[in-house]
Amino acid sequence: MPLGAELARRRRKGYRLWTPDMVRAMQAHPERSAAEIAALLGVTPSSVRHARQRYGRFGGGTGMLCIACDSRPVFDTSAQAKRWGLCKGCYLAERKRRLEEEAESNRIRQAAHRKRAE
Repeated sequence: MPLGAELARRRRKGYRLWTPDMVRAMQAHPERSAAEIAALLGVTPSSVRHARQRYGRFGGGTGMLCIACDSRPVFDTSAQAKRWGLCKGCYLAERKRRLEEEAESNRIRQAAHRKRAE
């Protein structure tokens, strides 16, 4: 971190870093307004809005449902499935579909290449 940025951070009065406990407390009550959560945590409503943009209104991973089937939890042990927001079954189906599309794309490309070589 450059010296100027470090000094700027020190000069801000009332600046508090968000701790993991604060983030969990904020995400535990997604239905509450920023002002209500700010009063609970002792920060400003603006800080809560920024934290919601940074960390999300809802907790990531556990507790989240699959965006495709909306019935099973997100597959947390796979980084890609977690990023896509899919459960294990939907993730495997999506991977299979993408691999089949890629194979078909390669087959078409190679056929076109062979045609040009003739």
